[in-house]
Amino acid sequence: FINMIIPCPTAAVMYTYALVAKSIPIGTTIFLVYALATSLVLLIITYFLGKATLFFKKLGQEKYEVLITRISGALIASFGVYMVIVESRPLFS
Repeated sequence: FINMIIPCPTAAVMYTYALVAKSIPIGTTIFLVYALATSLVLLIITYFLGKATLFFKKLGQEKYEVLITRISGALIASFGVYMVIVESRPLFS
């Protein structure tokens, strides 16, 4: 219920700008620009979420899962070899 009374911080800033403007046309323009900018950002986010969903669906295919597993294993093994080399230096110094 409290969310309906207290606006989000961005909208609160827009309310402040509109009230400080002391002009209905300027206040309306401020909110129109805010609405258009917010809509544009939401459209871009939605577009990239859709693309990310398709990308991760493709990664779910077996050939990609095997490739990712092998790359992960190679990275873990190479990091392990690196750590053995780095940590064994003080032993031989």
